[in-house]
Amino acid sequence: MPRPIWRDDPTPGDVRHRILVLSNPIHSDIAVPVDADILARFGFLRDGALDLDDPNLRDIIFTTIMPHLLMKPSPDNLR
Repeated sequence: MPRPIWRDDPTPGDVRHRILVLSNPIHSDIAVPVDADILARFGFLRDGALDLDDPNLRDIIFTTIMPHLLMKPSPDNLR
């Protein structure tokens, strides 16, 4: 366990982020807080016309949808 346990100023290796995972039976969302490192890692999202330079940007949210829920019910896919 690192000492001291409580510290006011994190050292460079101690920076932590709270990543939120919101989930229900239909889909899941993953919210990643934005900082310079995250913007560098996910900079390729600018190619999709996302405004990553907006000063109000706080999180990048990734959404997944369960593919089996996109199918229309039919006798074949209800088995």
